[in-house]
Amino acid sequence: MSHSLSAPIIATPVFVALVLLESATILSAILSVFFATIVPVIGITGFARSEGLDYDIPEKRARARPFEIAILSYLAGFTTLVTIGAPVMLSGLMLAYLINTCAMFLITLVWKISVHAAGVTGVIPVGLIRVRLGQHTSLQVLAGAVLSAGLTWTQIIFLAPLIPA
Repeated sequence: MSHSLSAPIIATPVFVALVLLESATILSAILSVFFATIVPVIGITGFARSEGLDYDIPEKRARARPFEIAILSYLAGFTTLVTIGAPVMLSGLMLAYLINTCAMFLITLVWKISVHAAGVTGVIPVGLIRVRLGQHTSLQVLAGAVLSAGLTWTQIIFLAPLIPA
C-alpha cells in the first residue's frame, strides 16, 4: 500500500490534474508523467532488483543511486518543461520535486527520513503504514511530511514567480 502512494506514483494524478487546470498541452502532460513517474519508478525498481534489494532500500550504502536517478529525472523534466513553455505551475511542481528530493537526499545520508510521507498529501495513513511496517519511526515520518510541506510552500511563494512563462 505505501509503495502505491510514493512520490513518483502520486506525481501522475497531480501532474495530470495540473495539466487540466492549466489547459496545458498533451506534450506537457506526457513529459511531466515521463520525468516525474516513469523514469524514477523504472530506474529505482531496476536498481533495487539488480542489487537484490527491497524497494525500500533499507541499506544506507545503497540509497544514493535511487536519489541520483530521481534528481536527474526531475532536473531533466524541469529543464524540458521550461524549454517547451509549459505552464509555470507544471514547471514549478517539477522544480519542487527536484529541490525536495535533493533535500531528502542530503538528510538521508545521515538519517532515514520518510520520503514516502514527503510525497503524499495523505500523510497520516501512509505514515501509519510505514511505522507499522517498521520502515520508519513516527519522528521520521513527521520530519518527512513537515520538511516537504515547508519546502514546497517556500518554493511556490519565492521561486514560482521566477520561472519563465
